[in-house]
Amino acid sequence: MEQGALGAYFYGRFLEENQFKQEDFITLSLEVNNHSQYLLNGMVEAVITFEPEKSMILNTGGHVLFDSKQLPFEIIAVLIINKKSNLYQDKQRIAAFLRRYNEEFNLIQLNLAGYLPLLNARLKLSEVDLRTSFDELILPSVKQQLAFFNNKTQLDESIKKYESILLKLGVISSPCECDDLFNNLYLNAINEN
Repeated sequence: MEQGALGAYFYGRFLEENQFKQEDFITLSLEVNNHSQYLLNGMVEAVITFEPEKSMILNTGGHVLFDSKQLPFEIIAVLIINKKSNLYQDKQRIAAFLRRYNEEFNLIQLNLAGYLPLLNARLKLSEVDLRTSFDELILPSVKQQLAFFNNKTQLDESIKKYESILLKLGVISSPCECDDLFNNLYLNAINEN
């Protein structure tokens, strides 16, 4: 699997959802950009991977056994800002960045072909593979994000689930001090405009 917490979390949820135990598998941490080669060369039997490796594997006869669609709203991308930075104090600038990000995403959804060269600068996928990958993304609206972050019970449950899996897999060594980790101040600023 890839070397970060996301791959470990996904692996933990795969085990849970399919009623496997850790000892049922031998895991290796591999650089994500080599997953297809490891699989094609028979060095591993399965990978937890991301684009563009996923499309390369599928195009050579691989099959998806488990993906993030089976874990709706569990895989969360996060913008992290150092509280000591000047940027953290500039609410308008961060809100403008997030607002522009949401606007761009909406424009890309309307005209993926027009954005293909920019999006594919790193991924280098075919237009069909890029469209498929993009269509599989679930990016909640600002209102959906606010509903999630304003629901303290749901947020706490999500944090505990992440924490439990990452502790069990040895990715983290102690529970998270997460009470002030999530801040919806900037989402609220976007919503106000």
